[in-house]
Amino acid sequence: MQPIRPMKIWKMRKVTWTFVSLLLATLVVHHVWLEGHVSQLEWNSSTFFKEKPLLVEMKGNLTHGRTEPTHREVGKSEASPIKSGKKHSQSDNTSTPKQNPLEALQLPPNCTADQPCHVLIAVSSFIANERFRYDDWKDCQPGLDCHWCDHEQVPDHLKDKIDAVAYHLVGKASPSAAMLSNRKLLTIGASMESNVNYPSQKNAKHNFDLTMTYELDSDIPIPYLNFGDQIKLEHNAKPSLDRRIRAAAYVASNCKKERQEFVANLIKNGLPVDALGICSVEGARKNRIRKMAGQKIEALSKYAAYLAFENSDAKDYVTEKVYDGLRAGTITVYRGTTSVHKFVPENSIITTHGLNFSELVQRIKETWGEEARYAELQAWRNKPFYPPALKPTKGHSHCRACRAVAALNSLSKEELWKRREARKAAST
Repeated sequence: MQPIRPMKIWKMRKVTWTFVSLLLATLVVHHVWLEGHVSQLEWNSSTFFKEKPLLVEMKGNLTHGRTEPTHREVGKSEASPIKSGKKHSQSDNTSTPKQNPLEALQLPPNCTADQPCHVLIAVSSFIANERFRYDDWKDCQPGLDCHWCDHEQVPDHLKDKIDAVAYHLVGKASPSAAMLSNRKLLTIGASMESNVNYPSQKNAKHNFDLTMTYELDSDIPIPYLNFGDQIKLEHNAKPSLDRRIRAAAYVASNCKKERQEFVANLIKNGLPVDALGICSVEGARKNRIRKMAGQKIEALSKYAAYLAFENSDAKDYVTEKVYDGLRAGTITVYRGTTSVHKFVPENSIITTHGLNFSELVQRIKETWGEEARYAELQAWRNKPFYPPALKPTKGHSHCRACRAVAALNSLSKEELWKRREARKAAST
């Protein structure tokens, strides 16, 4: 047997090292692929991303002007960069936003369908009602990837990706001075409660980058009438006075003295009133509905009239009460803000403004006594329903909030500070 020559030994070693190198490279590639696949599974399993464009390779900071991550869609392997809507302050030459928030807070042009801006809003100290659902993913518009999530449900590896924190204005929690000075984190103050009942809300623009309230001059107006309500109102069958109880239904759970006294004076002037809620007054017939949720419209539909009385008189504070009356086909008698006509169809309600108790009772009785007068209040059903003042609020409030956050993210640090200082000056 001949010994192996040195040249052959060198060639064998070279082949062996080449094989080992290829093996190691294969293992590394597999590890990277597996890591990305696991990250995608983790992102899918989070509480707010479901089978939509997913961010799967979180390199650097998502939205705060540093290294941008890559972006993949479900079922695609080709990566593309994410646009966040934020720019480096030293290269940002955009002008200061206009004063009209409805015109200024629009989606930046760099947010496109191919490379959408991702916005994550964490919700803190919120009331989890139908208007502040913790939405998983909002299909808002091309170029905007909008997410709302309870701050306690944000995964640890995404907490530094939060763009804004939303607070309930009537809650105890509020943004600290350190948070307000944070360039990376915007703050939103939101509430559907009356400014009369919670006066501290009036200075919300002083403390928050954005406000979400029922007021039409809020940064993101959120009236009680939403798009779903409009559809229900437009497709409601034409009501009639037939078989309706000739009395006024009164529903209230907050027995405020002034409102109670007003109802009592109507009764003294000859108006029959049935109390369907917790609150009742002397002379009213108690006909309380134990489970009001889901049964209110049906209960009101049995009555000719409904006393839609707000718990306070605040500008633009028009709650679901007036819409409940319209949907039920009642003679809706409204007591509250004088701006109510911005929020309801023309000639659809009777307001208490400018009428004494006797005159108001007489008008209610005359309306339920003549089908023609009643029909005049229901004529709005033959026309498309959308109060002109509410056109700027069309679209889901969460989408409009994400769009506003993306707009502020596109500002330079100096422009954002100028905006904050201007809001403080206007609030004092």
